[in-house]
Amino acid sequence: MKQKLAFGILVLLAGCASIPDDHPTVQMRDAAAAQLSTQLKLAQEGWPAARWWTRYHDDQLNALVDAALKGSPSLAVAQSRVALAQTTVSQARAADGLNVDASIRATRELTSKYGIYPPPLAGNWITDTEPMINASYDFDWWGKHKAEIASALGETAAAQADYAAAEQQLTAAVAQAYFDWQADQARIQIVEQQRDVQDHLHQIAARRVQSGLDTDAVQRSARGDVANQDSVIAQLRTSERKDREALRALVGATGDVASIDQLKAVPLPTTAGGVPTDLGLNLLSRRPDLQAARWRVEASVKRTDADKAAFYPDINISAFIGFSSISLDDFLKRGTRTMGITPGISFPIFDNGRLSAGLQGDRAQRDVIIAQYNQALVNAVQDVANQGIALQGLSDQEKAMTAYLRATEAVRDNQQRRMQNGLTDQGSVLRAQLPVLLIQEQLLILKNRQLAAEIGLTHALGGGYEAPADTVAQAK
Repeated sequence: MKQKLAFGILVLLAGCASIPDDHPTVQMRDAAAAQLSTQLKLAQEGWPAARWWTRYHDDQLNALVDAALKGSPSLAVAQSRVALAQTTVSQARAADGLNVDASIRATRELTSKYGIYPPPLAGNWITDTEPMINASYDFDWWGKHKAEIASALGETAAAQADYAAAEQQLTAAVAQAYFDWQADQARIQIVEQQRDVQDHLHQIAARRVQSGLDTDAVQRSARGDVANQDSVIAQLRTSERKDREALRALVGATGDVASIDQLKAVPLPTTAGGVPTDLGLNLLSRRPDLQAARWRVEASVKRTDADKAAFYPDINISAFIGFSSISLDDFLKRGTRTMGITPGISFPIFDNGRLSAGLQGDRAQRDVIIAQYNQALVNAVQDVANQGIALQGLSDQEKAMTAYLRATEAVRDNQQRRMQNGLTDQGSVLRAQLPVLLIQEQLLILKNRQLAAEIGLTHALGGGYEAPADTVAQAK
């Protein structure tokens, strides 16, 4: 008995193809080691909330984001990719374990007089009928099917993470387009005030020219300043319309058009972004794009495991049971029953070249995917750092520009007091008002840039995404 067992083991070993050595060209980076510069300090700390845009307390923005999440074509594409990946899992599972099917075959045949059938069947018409139930089972001793299922599950998890990433990209784009539109509306109001001031200065210049106190060149210069403001207003109105159409495209061209056309101008909100202290520990679970990249690594590793299993003998068993008769009158009788069982084993003895090429190809693809994951991790940390640095720098600029605004307002107020005391004219007050309006416009632009940086930082931190606990545990 021992000799037979030893012989069987030797046969199995002899039937195995030689697996080439694995020489990985890259190693996965550890996301937990990711860190930001200690010089990056913002007013707040922590990760963004799931519905982060609600922190701005703007009902219009909330409605736009909700509409975009319901009707965006980009999300429909991502959802279709998830469904496609799920069908791959179903196909992989269907190939694993026991497979049962039923069949029935009926053949009307004119037999040969000199064939295998004896008289009276020879030379006559017969009906060969075979209803069968067939079953097969692949033992999967080497884990090939298990690895294929795990690979398909990894691709599905990656597709689901891609869907979450598409959601975050969409919400960030909607918020940015909305605030760009609001900023244009506010700038139009300020520039219109600048135009009114320039128009008053033009009228004053015209009166002074009529009185012989100034030359015509002064009036022409003032008229040019008014025309320049008209040009700026026209540019801003064009930008405002483009921002509105961008919003319409983001929420879906067939969405609630009226709600976009009826948007109301509201003041820009204050920024409240921050960076978390536990960036490295949670970045992988917070960034859907990193989750997708990590799951694709897992899927590629499992594909190589399935490839290695193909180097071993494939052991399976199949069986059938049914009826077989050459007469329709007899095919269900007891004597027409037929059954059989077929154990099978296949050895990849002469298939080593093809299997090795396939394995080496999948290993190379695995290394490419690992390198892509490493690059995605580096890019993610850099993205967080860049957005945080931008937000920090813009905050410093805002403080300096606010101080500058206070100084120009003081100059304007002083000119107003001088005019009230009869020490200067209205033109001096208007000319002192222009720098105030210009700085207010620059502060508005700066505030919109701060919002853009904050939205960028929120997106860089995953936009409130958090992978399920079991998914994170499997991915680590």
